[in-house]
Amino acid sequence: MAGATDNINALNERLEQSELVQGYKFWIKFVLDMGFSLVMPILRRNFGERFFSPVMIVFVMTAVLIGGGLAGLSGAQLNIYMMVVALLSVFHMSVIFMRNRKNQEWHTRYEGDFLPFFHILPKSGYWMIESVYEPLFVLSIGVMFSILGMHNIAGLLVFSAVLMLLRSRYNYALYRTKMLDERDAMIEAEFAMEAINGASSKDTKGYVIKGATSLSKEDKTILGKRMLPKDEFEENFPEAAKITINKDDMR
Repeated sequence: MAGATDNINALNERLEQSELVQGYKFWIKFVLDMGFSLVMPILRRNFGERFFSPVMIVFVMTAVLIGGGLAGLSGAQLNIYMMVVALLSVFHMSVIFMRNRKNQEWHTRYEGDFLPFFHILPKSGYWMIESVYEPLFVLSIGVMFSILGMHNIAGLLVFSAVLMLLRSRYNYALYRTKMLDERDAMIEAEFAMEAINGASSKDTKGYVIKGATSLSKEDKTILGKRMLPKDEFEENFPEAAKITINKDDMR
């Protein structure tokens, strides 16, 4: 029966929306975003207004302070790093300001363009750059600093590269889940009636209602009422669609 699957899906949805799971997700994303923000103003440009906001700048500065402290940066090193981030933040904000003055439309949550040379690398799609090339680039810079004897900065960059990789995979998992949900919804909408009638999985792109072949006419009508759009329900269940309930009979 579809009920068992629906119950499992409903349970999964409740777990996803529970405060505990949402709390875990918040802190996971917070830590991963912090690792990315250590180098984000250096690596990206052309940010969206609501992504690179004053709140984001405060978050970036906080990440630099915390990350620099954990990496053991000296006062001079930390000051230089923060100065570079501050200057680049002013630059990015000025780009946003000029874009707004020109009334140029731009997605406000855009996370920024990649450095141009990433696009000439093999298979340079979005996820490839974000999850492989960018972290490797930051890691290689960290290795260079290590060779030069600047181990604290090297450690900070290696730490950032690892979190960037994890952040990208986490974001991809969320993106993939959303896409799969949309795809499943389209299949279910397209083959709902066939599934109710117990069609084979090869005829419904894998969407089946368990036990559909043994459903009674009344059960199929109930499922059709719940799963089908009104016009499709009326077309496939004309007798049930004509039934009206007299409110006086319900008193």
